[in-house]
Amino acid sequence: MNAIEGCILSVGKLVNAGFQIFLDAPLSASALLALAILIRELLCTLEGKGASKPHSENGRRSGQVKEKTASVIGGHGRPVNVERSFRRLGAPDHPHEEGIMIPSRDVVIGNAPEASSFRNENCHGKFLAMHRASYDRELDKSCNYRYGPYFKGKKRIWEARVQISFAKPPSVKDMFFGIELEGYVPMSGATKGLMATLVRTLKNVVGNQIYHSAGDDPQRVSGELEKPVFVMPLFAFDQYIVTPENETPPDLSDEIIPELGSKRVGRIREFKQELDELELKVGPTYTFCFWGISQWLDKLNWQVKMPFLSPVDFNMFCGNPPVHVVIYTLRDDEDKRHLQRRKNYYFDLAFWSSTHRPDAVKLSELMGPELFVREDENTTAFGDSRPGANGVAARGNTSQGFGGMFGCCVSR
Repeated sequence: MNAIEGCILSVGKLVNAGFQIFLDAPLSASALLALAILIRELLCTLEGKGASKPHSENGRRSGQVKEKTASVIGGHGRPVNVERSFRRLGAPDHPHEEGIMIPSRDVVIGNAPEASSFRNENCHGKFLAMHRASYDRELDKSCNYRYGPYFKGKKRIWEARVQISFAKPPSVKDMFFGIELEGYVPMSGATKGLMATLVRTLKNVVGNQIYHSAGDDPQRVSGELEKPVFVMPLFAFDQYIVTPENETPPDLSDEIIPELGSKRVGRIREFKQELDELELKVGPTYTFCFWGISQWLDKLNWQVKMPFLSPVDFNMFCGNPPVHVVIYTLRDDEDKRHLQRRKNYYFDLAFWSSTHRPDAVKLSELMGPELFVREDENTTAFGDSRPGANGVAARGNTSQGFGGMFGCCVSR
């Protein structure tokens, strides 16, 4: 068997395995996400031109996060220190998830003691990201870190929880949930074809509301460009909870959440029917939990993982961070692409790992230059969160949209 035949056979086995995962896994998107990256890697190898490695400000995958000076120029025309800036917001000194809510610019730090808030014209709510200590095997095994006991005995690497109160409630059937990339990521035509085949197969099982696009190549498409996107119906979530109006919804860090509401596992058809029949209203609070693809995506180490195979750099799929987790509906339009002008966002989180941050210019664009500590500023890396201080990390200027920042330093 020659190399080409071997590669084709390997792809075939991966596709077959992916369909089995699809039938058995809590979330069908997991097969597509992992297979798309692995198939692309195989095809790039076959073509003799392995995928280029996109630039990442910090290529570390484990260990402590070290201070790094960014070359971005802040609002006062001086270089800023990105690491010190995040420390002042409560970020820990080990690998962790970071993110920004759009458009409110509320900062998200993974494994925070409290949920962060977000608000837009359609709704307001809270968000909590929990992650096992995948950067430190012994620490993860000990469960001696925030939310560690929760992950004990579970296969999931992370869990995300979002709580929404609607100002303009949509119909469930019109909502899309998934991931969106910042811009087009080049890939071979063969890879695009395989991905399209997988999506068509998933549609035959799940329905036409699955939507995938590799995005528009700016060198080939003129006018408004579609961003790369993979979205599914709301039943892609693994759990939901409805809290009636005038009742207090559960705290997103509450240990009781797994016992509440309705779950997908072991009852996929019933779960789908429940969500299809769910009427979203002004007044109640809706809590959604998501962990289905977490077995295959290690956000802290920024890797896609599959059994018996070496981890794949997540940048191979996303190009460069950030990656957006989104919930949106679409406005009617003759153009059926998921263009930005058609999207009506209910949730938009741009996230990344502290080990693979966006470049400093992109960070400044996302968060605003007011956030950053300048190199010549006489401020410690931890702001007011040093041991012996008041335990509260320095907040940004609330008039600039940072009122939702976490008040506590995130500990291990």
